[in-house]
Amino acid sequence: MWAVAGSVDLGLTAANRTLGGSENNPLYRWTNRYQPAPAITIMGASSTAAVWALHRWAGKKHPRLIAIGLYVAAGIHTAYAIEGGIHLQHRLEQRRRACRAPIPYACRLATGGF
Repeated sequence: MWAVAGSVDLGLTAANRTLGGSENNPLYRWTNRYQPAPAITIMGASSTAAVWALHRWAGKKHPRLIAIGLYVAAGIHTAYAIEGGIHLQHRLEQRRRACRAPIPYACRLATGGF
């Protein structure tokens, strides 16, 4: 469950960053807005390292605590994915509106030159 929620969150973050979206997390805010690969790599690596460390130090003694922690993390990733989906939907709608403009140049600016 955690892996699926994290994957969806990372996918939507990549789509948002490709369209010029920004992130508030200082861990990867410094990365380029239009190239999501460094931010996604950092996000995935930090999540994976956190789960590995949790299993390494508390997994054998407290398996229920690990399970609860992973469900909580899945819930947080799901909330971020929902928020990212809403932002992506708004960003795409802004581009659609700009492309309906009578000036083709405005459409190219809104779509990043595509």
